Amino acid sequence: MNLTSELYPLVEYVPGEDLDLFQDDAELPFDLSVSEELTDSEDAMERVAAWLDDADGFAEKARAYLCHLLQEQDSEDYNTLRFFLDFHRDELGEDVVKALFPGEPLNELTDERMVEFLSIRRLAAVISDDTDEEAVQLDLSFNPEITDEVLLVELTPDKEITYIEHES
Repeated sequence: MNLTSELYPLVEYVPGEDLDLFQDDAELPFDLSVSEELTDSEDAMERVAAWLDDADGFAEKARAYLCHLLQEQDSEDYNTLRFFLDFHRDELGEDVVKALFPGEPLNELTDERMVEFLSIRRLAAVISDDTDEEAVQLDLSFNPEITDEVLLVELTPDKEITYIEHES
């Protein structure tokens, strides 16, 4: 079956089976995963199509949350974000950091500016382990040719953040 996405009409899936597409499959700008629990329902797949078409909106909400987190230094999510940003700014070496943030003077590179550079590497439509409800997971990262580190941000379909996690 084809997903009813307006932006990505070439996405095909088999009802009741996990869907895992790489970026070049179906001309997507990022990888796409959909759990079998969702592919088994036409109604759920209609919602997945809408989420896929609004991927930029989900990413904007995630980046806004991450920028807000930078002011919440007592939260566990802040510590996760802080480690992720510090790793990319302080642990990779100046040449790598320059490649990750082209055109940015490194001595002026703020945390907020780094967050602006995060882009979607993967969108996953899942049933959340935490809530047992439908959720959108974004793997956000900098240039994937340079780093395999991602910040996973899980959102509700209404774009409320449920958690973040640093993965590699």
